[in-house]
Amino acid sequence: MDEATIALNSANASLSLLKDQLGPQSVQSAKAQVQQAESSVNYASVQVQNTILTSPISGMVSARNVDVGEITSNATPAFTVIDTTTVVAKINVPDKMIVQLKKGQTVPVKVSALSDKQFNGTINLISPATDSKTNSYEIDVNIDNADNELKSGMFAKVILPSEQKNNVLTIPNEAISMENRVAYVDTVDKITEIVSGLKAGDNVITEGQIFLSDGQKVNIQKSQK
Repeated sequence: MDEATIALNSANASLSLLKDQLGPQSVQSAKAQVQQAESSVNYASVQVQNTILTSPISGMVSARNVDVGEITSNATPAFTVIDTTTVVAKINVPDKMIVQLKKGQTVPVKVSALSDKQFNGTINLISPATDSKTNSYEIDVNIDNADNELKSGMFAKVILPSEQKNNVLTIPNEAISMENRVAYVDTVDKITEIVSGLKAGDNVITEGQIFLSDGQKVNIQKSQK
């Protein structure tokens, strides 16, 4: 840049001298030298501007891939800049759940690395199509990170709204048994929804059902509870 400026100044001085002492042809030649020198200055200015790298976003440098004096290609990013004021949790949900979600909806998010601390996330993007490999929909959940607590790569659990049903017929789980070598579990203080086979008011056996067989007579006793 400095050398090009000196050459331009010298050409201008020569042009002024020739105008005073020489004829038109020498003046035209001097003008051509001045124009060439101006082009060199402009090219040098552009080259200087190209040495200044400006990030399109505000943030922090997370990776530096070049050093001073090193030759690199356009395919290699010189720096990686990240903005962590808002982080994104990516999840995949099945089609039955996608109908319960919408953009802008607030959902709780727990981060295990922070002792399951809970954050409020906002659904920012719902994929319009399923992933061909997982057959599920990808969802982006934005989480405010103004305090910079969350780091890229942390695992998060997004708590989605569960399906609720009202006025359903249920019986205690301990009243359910399965046969034909299919395993069963008796769960205390839990209930199971009945969708068919029973109606409200039917008597059910909650204890000793494994000792009964089809057609066996039983005595019905009212519960003392």
